[in-house]
Amino acid sequence: MNRFDASEIINGFDKTGSVITFSDLKRLGLSAYNISLMVREGTLERIRRGLYRIPGKVDEMSEVLEVSRLVPQGILCLLSALSWHELTTHIPKEYYVAIPNKARKPALPEYPPIQVFYFTSCRYSIGQTTINVRGVPVRVYDKEKTICDLVYYRNRIGQDIVREALDKYISSKDRNIQKLMRYSEKLRVSAIMKKYLEVLL
Repeated sequence: MNRFDASEIINGFDKTGSVITFSDLKRLGLSAYNISLMVREGTLERIRRGLYRIPGKVDEMSEVLEVSRLVPQGILCLLSALSWHELTTHIPKEYYVAIPNKARKPALPEYPPIQVFYFTSCRYSIGQTTINVRGVPVRVYDKEKTICDLVYYRNRIGQDIVREALDKYISSKDRNIQKLMRYSEKLRVSAIMKKYLEVLL
């Protein structure tokens, strides 16, 4: 079996970016067997079929910055915002980003995985806030707006995730129920929001 020094692969990643395809690895001289062996040994991480990366080479903050760069109008929303605010134990498999409903769909790469949501003007503008990621401003919706969006998309996101998020939000010291209800009225989810809160409060 022809073995390869991991440094050669890392150099290959430096040239191709944070992720590398099966074809790229083949061009570096790796056989399918070598690739499978590296995955088993932990030298390579298989993201999905035909797509790989070196474990630890790209961290979550780097990916957040890359998402912000790829979708300039984007605002982290739903599960991505929920994760940022630490209101879920669920680990999103993709980045959720909101853009104006009349905006052109951005060209997206294979990785990082990004799901785009087209928000109306009202839903897009309410609750925007900015976080600092390694000195770079990144937009994300605040807790109350995120909860309202989850309730709105509850059938798509999953009732269990919505209930967990609401439970964690209600238990948080910086909860702002007045703001939550003000947002929910503007976003037309006040009736269902009240039903959730009646159970939790």
